[in-house]
Amino acid sequence: MTGAAAVTVGRPLANYWRITGEPTSRTGRSCAAPVPVRAAGKGAAATAALLGLLVADACRRFSNGGRDRRGVTVDLIGTLAVSAIASRNNKRPLLTLALTIAAAALAWMAVSAPDFIEQGLP
Repeated sequence: MTGAAAVTVGRPLANYWRITGEPTSRTGRSCAAPVPVRAAGKGAAATAALLGLLVADACRRFSNGGRDRRGVTVDLIGTLAVSAIASRNNKRPLLTLALTIAAAALAWMAVSAPDFIEQGLP
């Protein structure tokens, strides 16, 4: 066999460390520890969960006749602050936006549940 299809007998990866800088064992296997891969959407999901809760609480307070203006203002300021802090390191802003909308819908149901229960009681 010649060329690219040739099979090396003995230590096939003897020069691997010199080429890549990664140490190898006698069998040619890598000695380097595996690097953990971080999930791409964890940061976006965490940010969206917090933003969803703040937006849902602001919507619920505003829908109650707008009497709690300070609460709505605090929620909106918190939303802007979290957005500003998270946007510095956010690598997936569209995913964050999509998850925020979904989280806000779920959070609105959670924060409105006590109101629905109160209305249902005699």
